[in-house]
Amino acid sequence: MQGTEPQYSGGAESNTVFFAGKPRMPKGMPELAQEKWKELAAILRKRGTLTRGDGPVLELAAITYARWRSELAELESKGTMIEIEYFANERTYTKLVINPLAKVVAQLESNLRQLYIQLGATPASRQKAKQVTQEPAKEKPKLGPDGRPLIFV
Repeated sequence: MQGTEPQYSGGAESNTVFFAGKPRMPKGMPELAQEKWKELAAILRKRGTLTRGDGPVLELAAITYARWRSELAELESKGTMIEIEYFANERTYTKLVINPLAKVVAQLESNLRQLYIQLGATPASRQKAKQVTQEPAKEKPKLGPDGRPLIFV
């Protein structure tokens, strides 16, 4: 259409206001994930970028972090290279191969990096993170002597 501004132009988006808030931590997360949740939430709140809507990304980042730490510990205990046995030509052979956990750890690290970028928790993404504003206080209705709200006409 002629004369309309495209939705992707950034015109309306640049004026969007986000209100500060604290999302609720989901129940049942592993202890390490809970610690990471609290750490990330505290950093974002102190920076002034935490909103109630950040909960799902915080949850995913915290759980991914806990999984990454668990898999990394396993990889470090077994080593990056492992011996496998295979049978061929009626003989048993051993071969040194890359531990499959190395790929899992690398994928979790990549996912974690992307989640931190979405949260504005990396040095580069920090500059792009929008500051949130405090939600305006709701006016409490004035109460009459009987405790019911006064109505002004």
